[in-house]
Amino acid sequence: MVSDTLHFKAALMTAEEMQVPRNAYQFEIVAAGALAKSLAEDSSLADDINKSERLGVRIVVCENALASFHVPKDKLDRRLRTERKAWIYMWDFQDECFSILTG
Repeated sequence: MVSDTLHFKAALMTAEEMQVPRNAYQFEIVAAGALAKSLAEDSSLADDINKSERLGVRIVVCENALASFHVPKDKLDRRLRTERKAWIYMWDFQDECFSILTG
């Protein structure tokens, strides 16, 4: 789970180094906080969204974060998925024995 663009880019670099598709890993970036707003409004992140697709990385955006910044969900790139609460989404993954990193 990441909350700013710097950590978002670092997560993509990590996925690239891990060779996610080649190793058949499941890798998700859960966007919370200001990153949720940035993904909806900062067009410079389009290349990073494209990169995530090439790397097989799914981006999930917190709906509560969007709401707190008054950003409608329909401003997000249609390839991005949303979940109501990022923390609960992450805890559910942890309960299923996935490794969780936050930054």
